[in-house]
Amino acid sequence: MIDIKHYLMESSYNLRDDKELLRAWADVKVNFSSSQEEFAKAVGISSRTLRNKISNDNAFFNQCLEEFAQVSTDSDLSEDILSSFVDNVIKLGTNPKSSKDLVLFAELFSVTPDQVKRIMQIKGFSFRGWLQETNLDFINEKKMFKDLLSIDVLYSQNKQTVGATERALDIDLNSPLDQYRLMYMGAIFMSLYNQYSYTDLLNQLSLVMKLEQIKNERDLPVSEHEYKQMSGTFEQKKPMTRQEVEKYVADIMLELEWDLKDDTKEIYIDSLVNPRPVPKPTLPDKETIKKDKEKYMPDDDFNQWLNRMANKLDEEMY
Repeated sequence: MIDIKHYLMESSYNLRDDKELLRAWADVKVNFSSSQEEFAKAVGISSRTLRNKISNDNAFFNQCLEEFAQVSTDSDLSEDILSSFVDNVIKLGTNPKSSKDLVLFAELFSVTPDQVKRIMQIKGFSFRGWLQETNLDFINEKKMFKDLLSIDVLYSQNKQTVGATERALDIDLNSPLDQYRLMYMGAIFMSLYNQYSYTDLLNQLSLVMKLEQIKNERDLPVSEHEYKQMSGTFEQKKPMTRQEVEKYVADIMLELEWDLKDDTKEIYIDSLVNPRPVPKPTLPDKETIKKDKEKYMPDDDFNQWLNRMANKLDEEMY
């Protein structure tokens, strides 16, 4: 299920205002099939309080329902929503809450194992998907992800970056901002390709790029939640016991009328009780290099250059 708290936070609803609260409830009810109890818990009120607010302004609430229902009918599913669906299916498969959750998905969307496997493969084929699934032990992943998420011409599967793919077509090679961004992303690619962290170079380009983004008001804010989504680091829930898994599998077989052989059923149960970690991809050996410090910009020169940049920004802004 969708994380309602994070969705409402990203949607910037003012939940202290009754009309905004009702509009938010209509949104998650229509678009994500959330229950009244789930929504009330997420916003910190009781179900009874929510019902009273609906009764006090029922006409407005119905109007919001109709509006979101119309939008939902006319709009195609975005990559963001489809990706959330796949992520939820994965969570249900590795740590299910109940058999009814999986049955609901299967009945509403006619999801087959082959379809799920296919969409997972498609996600993995993208560079964004590869970064999420790969452990990089030679680079500062957190800084890299946050820098990439701050660039508004990279689509990061959220509302903030909708249209980024099209904005990238307007990149101007004569613009300092676009030049620094392209240099930074080129340095990232070089680092990933060579499996070596060019720390000094990356830090310098990152700082220059961030300064130029701030100057042009094109620096996207990055929350800890967005970083965790991009990097694939999610909170791990307590795994089910073997007895709970056996009951879960039995319920699934009964409700979906599956007829699994005993050995197949045991393999499925074992995979849920002891899920295997995703293996780290085998990469070619890294090239050993000897760092020649004389080829790098000395710290004093770089600090002087930064001071000149800061003074130039001050003159242009004031």
